[in-house]
Amino acid sequence: MSSYFIFAIALTVAYIIYFAVMIMQDLYGKKKDGKNDVEVFSVTDDPDEGVQVSESDSGFSIGEEDYTTEYLEQENAPTLDENPESSTDSPSPIAEIKSQIDETMDTVESFMSNPCTDEKLQLALINGGHIDDDTELDWKKVINEL
Repeated sequence: MSSYFIFAIALTVAYIIYFAVMIMQDLYGKKKDGKNDVEVFSVTDDPDEGVQVSESDSGFSIGEEDYTTEYLEQENAPTLDENPESSTDSPSPIAEIKSQIDETMDTVESFMSNPCTDEKLQLALINGGHIDDDTELDWKKVINEL
């Protein structure tokens, strides 16, 4: 027998003994009385210890004091329904940027010379590029180069 097989057998026996001892220790060993995994909090029912907090539509209260809150709308701020460009004040920065972009953009009409739907493309893939008797797709192999 070679030294490798002797080492493999000795290591296997050592593992079997080790795991047998660990299993026996878990099953029959004495449990540790040390640290417990549960954290205990002492809570009293004394009403003077805490402060009651409650919330209502008009505000909130902490203990005996009431606080009112109000939503104040800004008079000059546009709402979601309004157009920011329609305000009488100076135009917003967003409106200025949008107008600059609109001035430099070109108008382009998109069109397809031979539109192909999903069904036609699938038919062409199955038939080797032939859709109808008069329509044939030109197949070109494309290799991605970095």
